[in-house]
Amino acid sequence: MVVSGFKEDGGMSSTATIDPGGQTSSPLRDRLLVAWSAAGAILPCLLPNTGPAILGLSVAAPLILADPVSLNRNLRQVSPVLAFTIACVLYLCVNLLLAPMIDNAVGAVVTIALAAGACHLCAAAFPILRIRDLKLMALGLFMGCLLMAGFLFFEYMTRMSLLRGLQRLTEKAKLPFIRVEAGTWEAPFYPYMSRNLVVLIMLSWAAVAFAWATCGRNIRRIVVPAFLLLVLASAMLSPSATAKVGFIAGAAAFVAVSYAPRATGLVIAGLWTITSLGCIPIAHLIHALRLYEIDWINASLRHRMMIWSVSADWFWQHPILGLGIGGARKVNLNHDLSLTAKGIEGEPLNWHAHNIFVQAWFETGIIGGVLLCLLGLLVLRAIFRLPPDACRYAVATFVSIFIIGLTGFSLWASWYLAGYGLATLCILLTAFINRDGAALQETAAG
Repeated sequence: MVVSGFKEDGGMSSTATIDPGGQTSSPLRDRLLVAWSAAGAILPCLLPNTGPAILGLSVAAPLILADPVSLNRNLRQVSPVLAFTIACVLYLCVNLLLAPMIDNAVGAVVTIALAAGACHLCAAAFPILRIRDLKLMALGLFMGCLLMAGFLFFEYMTRMSLLRGLQRLTEKAKLPFIRVEAGTWEAPFYPYMSRNLVVLIMLSWAAVAFAWATCGRNIRRIVVPAFLLLVLASAMLSPSATAKVGFIAGAAAFVAVSYAPRATGLVIAGLWTITSLGCIPIAHLIHALRLYEIDWINASLRHRMMIWSVSADWFWQHPILGLGIGGARKVNLNHDLSLTAKGIEGEPLNWHAHNIFVQAWFETGIIGGVLLCLLGLLVLRAIFRLPPDACRYAVATFVSIFIIGLTGFSLWASWYLAGYGLATLCILLTAFINRDGAALQETAAG
């Protein structure tokens, strides 16, 4: 049996059909929707700095496809997460007055507001879109993620051969404003590739849900394991310990929530609360115990322990409002490390804390730190109200992002914040691709 172009086992039919609502599905229209959605996954993974732009464009298809009257009605329903996010944005607007580099700070706040708006619009549109259109979007997003997983695996296996070729071409052409850093075969330049990999990991768990919902039974038995192996292999081949731990932690959370959802939720909520509210004393304790001197701990992690400690020290100078978004840039953190810390002697401290929680307290004060904690708990509450088949993918995504945030990138990097927003949009879509109309409305209201 074929219903709206999708086979009963979840696969797609190649024939044009008429939907139960009476609308004709054109093969060209369907292909365009798949290609548009695939581009929405490819571009932020390939060029992470395009993330904010992709986030803004992500609302185009839902806006075009949704019934305007129904969409307008749904937009009036404001979720607790959206209301609280608006409060956070308003506080950050006040905090902008303290920011040392206003352009970067404004970019971060605008990206957060853009993510909140895009998620609200999609949450309002998805319940009233045809199931067929939702599945076409999901298929395109999975295809984009699969392509990028293959690309990253190939680049790590061949020591960035494609990017090194592009680097040679741009150098010969002497193109203005275009600079590719790929290094050489002997010394490939991997740091920027970590961004690509992290964005892919943020989207990977939703991509698995999309494959499960849109591919036929026999096909998904091949493509889902292949996709996960490509992402895992890319993480293992990369020098980024943050990416490795983030993906593995997400996989562990996926398994745990599948068998013990309530206990898993309580553990994650507890860890989030302890980490977000206790990050400053924890950073001081790590320094007091001199954990940065333990030889068997990765040198990069020991370096970051020192960064956390210095950032935690600076917090006490401006405990209420913090130093302002990006405040680390205006203080002298370029001290030499302890000579007893083997392997990291003389390493400079960075311009951000490499820990989103320490950075939030350091740069936005007690108010910002508490807001971050409460926002995370509200998101977790919303996740555990999703249908069970979507909840486990959302939990895996949340945990991967949580762990990456502990040792990864600047909280205010626009590409990083856009990754949060895109991952949230994908998780929203997983909640709708297998539901009937009544259940969709109930999920959206939650």
